[in-house]
Amino acid sequence: MNPKHLYLALALVGLVVPWYFFASFLLESGPNPFVALEQLWATNITRFFVVDVLLTGLALLVYLVLHERERFCRFWLLVGATVLVGPSCALPLCLFLSGSAQKVVRE
Repeated sequence: MNPKHLYLALALVGLVVPWYFFASFLLESGPNPFVALEQLWATNITRFFVVDVLLTGLALLVYLVLHERERFCRFWLLVGATVLVGPSCALPLCLFLSGSAQKVVRE
């Protein structure tokens, strides 16, 4: 499988799987941000994952602003993917759009 196709497949998985669980939460609890925050901070293990994902997303946003703003005409697509979906979608999408997959194939 071409690495570029792999990055695209990972971006799609990173879009669908997290939103599946978010949709399940919304169907069960409704759009109540207080319930969501209560569940996110309920245990140390959930706090670990929340903080890890938030810091990864922040690092990706900093990278996008500092290094990729001029190179991507789709800069805002990547920012939106980071904020609205998460790093699990935005990072492989960034790699797919960057062309780095082509560099790996050529070497």
